Amino acid sequence: MECVYTNLQLSFRGAERQPPHVLSLALMFSRVMQECAENGSHPTSWGTEERLKAVVNAFNSKDGVLAKWAVDEEREKAILNVLVGTTATTRHLISTHLSFNKWKESSFTSDLLKSSRWLLGAVPKHCKPPFRRLLAVTPSGQENFLRNHVAKFAHDTRKVRASTKPKFRPSVQEWDRVVNYTQIMEAVKAEVTDYFKDDEKKAAEVNARVHEAFMSRMG
Repeated sequence: MECVYTNLQLSFRGAERQPPHVLSLALMFSRVMQECAENGSHPTSWGTEERLKAVVNAFNSKDGVLAKWAVDEEREKAILNVLVGTTATTRHLISTHLSFNKWKESSFTSDLLKSSRWLLGAVPKHCKPPFRRLLAVTPSGQENFLRNHVAKFAHDTRKVRASTKPKFRPSVQEWDRVVNYTQIMEAVKAEVTDYFKDDEKKAAEVNARVHEAFMSRMG
């Protein structure tokens, strides 16, 4: 936990580096919150908002943290949105991608992540009632959306220079459309499972082909 706080301080301190973005803060604080939950330093009755507030207060009051580095209420709210709107697996997928790619050369932008469409339970704007259940973001849908997004970016940038990689990021509109596509494919897999409910082997075989087709979105 102290190591995370120290690394965060160093991220702010380096004059040649950009201060941590909201996603980095969310991932770092998420690790601390998980550790606090595991060691019992946070009451089990606390929700995500209470646990985040305790961790942010602990960071802001840490020796060596300057006032200009403190996480203010606005950023705390943005971090909370990421934590409550994503699964642990989703955050791990993003964290792993950023472990091998600098933020400026990664598949993400702040505008993409600020879109609410990819967050848990979200539906498209003006979505008609019959389609809300189909298009609402599920945990597995969100995780597969991120796997698809990262895989396509890696495929498209495999032979380009690092400085050129940002050109291969999707627009916010494209990002949102792929969320819709993912949820439709999730619904197809659910239908397959139901159709072959008496033949699990066949259901798994067909769903594997559906998932392969989904992940091959490289055009």
